[in-house]
Amino acid sequence: MKSGIISLAALLLILLIPGVIFADSIEELIEQYKNECKSLRPSMNSSVNTDYKQEQLVLGAVYSLAAFNLIYQQNQEAMRKENETLDKLDKMIQQNQEIIKLLSILAKKKNKINQDSQVIENKKISIE
Repeated sequence: MKSGIISLAALLLILLIPGVIFADSIEELIEQYKNECKSLRPSMNSSVNTDYKQEQLVLGAVYSLAAFNLIYQQNQEAMRKENETLDKLDKMIQQNQEIIKLLSILAKKKNKINQDSQVIENKKISIE
């Protein structure tokens, strides 16, 4: 019995994987699964294909693997985008630090100019 299930599973994997793996979203994958599950169910009062529940179990395993694969790919894409965002934020932080440094230099020079202007004014007043 187990060897029959395993051989059935192997056969279904070989036959079904090409059609299953090319889904763009989980919703499409679920819809494909529902359609294939319904197609495996025999018509009422039929003695043909009495092992359809085992086939549906194997089909469920195949689609579960495809769903995990799709989730993995989406996760990898999300991680890539997160890393790009982190890199951009790091660059912005460095640019902001450089701006702060330049602004502090400008502020020091302005203070120096103001002090020099004050000294000049004081000398003008004392001369008069």
